[in-house]
Amino acid sequence: MNADERLDLSPLDPENDPERLERVVDGVMHRLGPGLVPSPPPLSSRVVEQLASRFRPLFAAASIVAVVAAAALGTPRPAEVDPSPELAVSIPLEWSVWMLTESTPRAEDLLITFAGGGP
Repeated sequence: MNADERLDLSPLDPENDPERLERVVDGVMHRLGPGLVPSPPPLSSRVVEQLASRFRPLFAAASIVAVVAAAALGTPRPAEVDPSPELAVSIPLEWSVWMLTESTPRAEDLLITFAGGGP
């Protein structure tokens, strides 16, 4: 054989004889036995498993954000009140003295204060 001659490998091409290729593959699989080569799961379940394994941290973070957002939206907010002079509550002078001195008022003082009079 000289350098200009090419080697013909077309008889080794599996596309030329698909039945022979199937026989060879079946023979190899038969010799391996049924337990050595597990059958692959269906493609749809493999895709779902891969997506779940890769995006599990993202799903966890999104669920935490959803729970926090639902809790924030569910809590009532206090109404904003404009501190105007009409809404101010006046504390009687006697009460402010009792609160500042942390003393207990006498019953007579309470009666006079509730009646609207002075001491």
